[in-house]
Amino acid sequence: MVAGMTDAALRVLIVDDDPAYGRLAGLLLEEAHPGVVQTRTATTLAAALAAGPWEPGCVLLDLSLPDGGGLDAVARLRDGGVDAPVLVLSGRTDPGIADEAVARGAAGFLPKGRELDGGLAAAVAAIAPCPVS
Repeated sequence: MVAGMTDAALRVLIVDDDPAYGRLAGLLLEEAHPGVVQTRTATTLAAALAAGPWEPGCVLLDLSLPDGGGLDAVARLRDGGVDAPVLVLSGRTDPGIADEAVARGAAGFLPKGRELDGGLAAAVAAIAPCPVS
């Protein structure tokens, strides 16, 4: 556990094929909710599913992963035992992509680019299973 974290901390798993993006998203969340949010990153679905006993309270999922991208990745997380709400992050702007993500089990969709203006922290706060400040 990170110093200053409590057992009630919100654990956010960030699954993105770009390690730099994963670190950036983690920093944005930790800065927006200091002492409340704890993050881990994975660059593949396999790594996300092998996170061990660390159970996330929220998952940020990119749709472009080397071992299973696209909206099927939401179902693969569910099939792998991840019960946390999933927020899909993507640079894709296809019409209807957000609705399709939710129809497939995601708690929400956030276009990449919105996270830098506070959108990521707001979206996680909206779907998080514990209050974030």
